[in-house]
Amino acid sequence: MFEDVGNKLKFLAKIVFGVNIIIAIILGLIVITGSGNFLLGLLVMAVMFLTSVISAWFLYAFGELIDRTNEVEANTRKISITLDALLNSADKFGNTNTDNPSAEKTTPKASEPHRFACPECGKLISEYPCGYCGHNPIKVNRIPVRIYKDSDGDTTCPTCGKKQRGDRHVCFNCGQVFINKQPDIPYWCGNCGNKGPYEGNCPVCGSSLKLNNS
Repeated sequence: MFEDVGNKLKFLAKIVFGVNIIIAIILGLIVITGSGNFLLGLLVMAVMFLTSVISAWFLYAFGELIDRTNEVEANTRKISITLDALLNSADKFGNTNTDNPSAEKTTPKASEPHRFACPECGKLISEYPCGYCGHNPIKVNRIPVRIYKDSDGDTTCPTCGKKQRGDRHVCFNCGQVFINKQPDIPYWCGNCGNKGPYEGNCPVCGSSLKLNNS
């Protein structure tokens, strides 16, 4: 009920606009037939039409604002996960001397590596990708996935399961890239998600695998 609120508000704005137009026409006809003043009836219709347009604009704009905010949140979450992964990896290459805070960094001792919980499966690991579930935040959401639309024209993200508009190119919740007929991308690298076009193998990872945008 409370998922994808932005899209629902924009749909509601269209419904409210249509209902208000019907009401404006009915009231205008009532004024014309009741008073016999054709110009007064047209004025009533015009005022209600203008009011309907302005109210629908505000409601639709609020829904669009919610959608854009969700996209920013998803991108911020993805960046945060990537930074955490980089910091955890960098933790293995340096260690401070806790007995002497003013001492310079020393060579790490041969001891048990720093362990942290995988955000996907919760298992304790020492590096990415996770040895239990294969999660790698540095690559997450970079390889596009194909989506399918339902009878209402909406789609469900295969990665996080959130329902959303079928014309989206990126999931508003998790940032997953969709294969959805983007006009400027003929294909992606199937190994690292690098955008085409490019000649031959992928210039980033060297893979010959391609995901066609169709």
